[in-house]
Amino acid sequence: MKLFTPAILSLAASALLATSVSAQSLCGFRDNEVITDVAGKPFDPLVGQWAFHWEATNYLPQGSAAIGTINVTRQLSGGYLQVDGTMTVNAGDRILRLATMASRRFGPSAQYQCQSYTNNIRGGSLHFPDGSQDTIWLFVFKTDSYDEIAMINEEYIDNIGLAHTLKGQAVKFNSTTQTANCNTLAGNPLRAGTGEWTLNTQSAVYDNERGTSAIGHLNFLNPLARPSVVGTISANHGAPSGTSQIIRLAATAGSYEPTACNNIALGGQGNGATMSFMVGAYATQYEAIYTNNLLSNMYILSLTNTATGPSLLGDPRFKTDIFNGTLMRFSSNGLPALLN
Repeated sequence: MKLFTPAILSLAASALLATSVSAQSLCGFRDNEVITDVAGKPFDPLVGQWAFHWEATNYLPQGSAAIGTINVTRQLSGGYLQVDGTMTVNAGDRILRLATMASRRFGPSAQYQCQSYTNNIRGGSLHFPDGSQDTIWLFVFKTDSYDEIAMINEEYIDNIGLAHTLKGQAVKFNSTTQTANCNTLAGNPLRAGTGEWTLNTQSAVYDNERGTSAIGHLNFLNPLARPSVVGTISANHGAPSGTSQIIRLAATAGSYEPTACNNIALGGQGNGATMSFMVGAYATQYEAIYTNNLLSNMYILSLTNTATGPSLLGDPRFKTDIFNGTLMRFSSNGLPALLN
């Protein structure tokens, strides 16, 4: 496969956004015109901060998954929508952690699509340029509250031969409120006393040996020497023969490190953590980002090549098992009313 430089990738993806979207109905107005509601007030539902995740839905030749945060702004000069943010990608045995998504300049990085023959926004297109795997997304708003979107990729430009059928979702949050809540908890929302968390994770790529799904409960402790995580996890490791290895209520332990409380609207990376613990038979390291203002939900993505043993095809590309999923606060254990 021909190798592309990041600059060429970004330019190609930007061109694709412009050409693919311009061929669609965009409510009859230009990209730099703000939509207004029935009261004449500006209506720009994509503007703001979003946490997202995406993963492959087919796994050949290689799968991929990612999590990240974006900040969408309406530019005063030119009036177009601009997308900036950071993204962590696990793709084809390659980890790209906290990569800056440098938005396309002097042109739209996002555009709306509306219900036919109306100005009623129903979705649109987004450009995620991470400098490695540029992605063009088609999205729809999931409800009329306009705070959650479902996404499928329209184009995925890569240089290592990944699966090109992707799906994802994003949820809206307020980075100022989120960061204020993070600081209220002394920069460590996972510390001792913050309660129990529910884990739900699964394979985002089939490794030709087995896929994995897991559930469990975790507690994040904060001893003086090293922050640690303990809990129990149940896992199901599949196999090509149709058999599976069931691991039931196994004790798990590991460590974690919260990231600094950052406001992504001001150029920060957003709030989250890294953590590592056993998931069934695998020792797994995760990147985690908060997905709501109250710091009670997270998207998580593995940062390690977790599969073990020889590949059936004798190719190291098929030894990876990418895990992605969620962490949700199960109990608050006397947290401040702010987080109850």
